[in-house]
Order: sequence, then C-alpha cells, then structure tokens
Amino acid sequence: MIRITDIIDKVSEYSPDADTSLIERAYVYSAQVHEGQVRLSGEPYLMHPLEVAGILADMNLDVVSIAAGLLHDVLEDTPAEPEEIKQLFGAEVHHIVSGVTKLSKLRFSSSQARQAESIRKMLLAMADDLRVILIKLADRLHNMRTLQFHRQERKRKKIAQETMDIYAPISARLGIYWIKKELEDTSFRYLLPDEYDKIKTLVSKDQEERERYVDTVKNTILKKMDEVQLHGEILGRVKNYSSIYHKMIDQKLAFEDIYVQSGPIDDPILVARGSVRNVLQGEKIDLEGSINAPASLLLGELGEEVADAFGAVQAEFAVDDAQGFLSISRLAARAVDTEVWALYAD
Repeated sequence: MIRITDIIDKVSEYSPDADTSLIERAYVYSAQVHEGQVRLSGEPYLMHPLEVAGILADMNLDVVSIAAGLLHDVLEDTPAEPEEIKQLFGAEVHHIVSGVTKLSKLRFSSSQARQAESIRKMLLAMADDLRVILIKLADRLHNMRTLQFHRQERKRKKIAQETMDIYAPISARLGIYWIKKELEDTSFRYLLPDEYDKIKTLVSKDQEERERYVDTVKNTILKKMDEVQLHGEILGRVKNYSSIYHKMIDQKLAFEDIYVQSGPIDDPILVARGSVRNVLQGEKIDLEGSINAPASLLLGELGEEVADAFGAVQAEFAVDDAQGFLSISRLAARAVDTEVWALYAD
C-alpha cells in the first residue's frame, strides 16, 4: 500500500530542490473531499489518487503533475468546485485537473480498429497540456490493475478492449513502453484468458535463458560501442505476452518461431558511424519524415517500428536531452542468428 511519504521521498530523490508542499496540500484536500468514498475493491477511494500519483512519480514528473494526479477525480466525484481548486492550488493545477475531468467525461460507443485512431487523435487534440494525457494514462493503468473487482465480465472486457485499442497505443506514441506493455498484457488477460495463460506458460519455461540471451546481446553491443567511443544505452527485454500472441496470429507463426534461438554471439557487426539516414544492411529503416521530430516522437514512432522488427531484443533509444532532436546519439540493436546489428546517429 503506497503512502504519501513514499511519493514525496521519490520526488525528493529525483528532484532534490522540488517544493513538495504542494503535493502535501493536494493530498490533504483529496483525503477530505473523498472521505467516506470506497472503491469496488472495498479500499478507501483515496488509495486510487495515491496510486496514480505514485505512477506519475515513477515517470519523474514535476510536483504540479503529481498534485494534479492526487486531485484528478475531485471535480467529477466530489462536491469540489473548479474555482476552489484554482484558489487553493493555482491556475496550472486547476487547468490540468479540468483537462483530465473533461477527458473522463467522454464516453466511447465503440473502440473498433477503424474508429480507435480517430478517438486517440481526439484525446490528444483535446489535451493542450501533455500532463493531462500522462495523468489519464496513470489513471487507466491503476484501474486496469484493479479491474478484477468489477463484478460483470462484460464490463471488464469492455474496459480491457478500450484500453487495448486506445490507451496502450497512446502510451506507445509517447514512448512510455513500460505502461504500454502492462496495459496490453492486462487487457489481453481479460480479453483472451485462455490464450494469455498458454503464452505465459510457454514463456515461463525458458524465461531465464531468454533473459540471459538479452543480457548477452546488450553487453556485446556495449563493448563494441566502447571500442568506437560511442556513448549510449541499450535497453533489452523479452517480448510481452500480448505482443507475442498478436505476432503469432498476424504472421501465422508458431511460438518457437517468435524468438531466434542462437548460440554464442561470435561475430558482432557494428554499422559504420554515419548520419541518421543510415540503414541497416539488409534491413531498411526509413527515417525520412522524422528528421526534425522531437525525441518523444522518435521514441513513439520509430521505437515501435524497431520493437516489431527486432524480435527477441527490444531496442530503445538513449535520450540524453528530453528536448533534443535527432542529432542526439541513438542506438538500435537486432539479434539475427549469431550476429548483432547496431544503427546509430550522432
């Protein structure tokens, strides 16, 4: 069970100069207006905004975002008035909370594939502050973590489908892959429980071996990077259950074909230093049109493309400056039989 002190400690760790008094005041106010309310789980309702704030702290967000996360439901579910929020916590917090409330009031009659993209665009367009979307994602993430408390299976599946079609892709677009992964896998568990259990069982059989393989690939690439004095970061993971299942269905593959089973990596190949338009030999990656894209867009669009193409190793991009552009060094890695490929731009 998360406590407000846990959140404040976390914020103070990544932002030592932050004025956490705003978070403390938002917590006290949220506790007051939500008093007596309970979740379907039977827990006091206050646990939900606390969990949302904790997720925002995991994203290293500012105190305004975390205070708004603690208050994100007060305009919709309590007698709190917008003007009161503005007076007590400032115009910035009020604006974010109002934005989250506006999105929460939307009701989607359908999240079918042909409509989902339009809905995602509408949500992003309605939020003039990105922090509104981040709080909404944190809100949905905690709701998915407690979805089992919904009594009706039909309701659980409706929420899971909406999450899979709308909120998981938004997380990917923003480059927040750990949220994307959890939203997809949790949705998958409720939408196709039998298939979820099968994939989980298959993956767990060789989990340690796959993790060792990912570590071997990462370490090999990092060694080669050091040799050419390239500074960056390699992040690796085993594919999540939902991704495995959909790849099997879309490409008509057996589970054994999802991962490359290889021996020791004896002959790593590093693509020569060059511009961002360089492509992997035998694996063209079109970066045209993203040349001036900000880092978050690159992570969202190209990162997803790389993840789909690169199988067992999930390659992500090291971003040294959140406001930076493609001039920052970035690295993508691929495991192919006994070779390791790398692409970077400096």
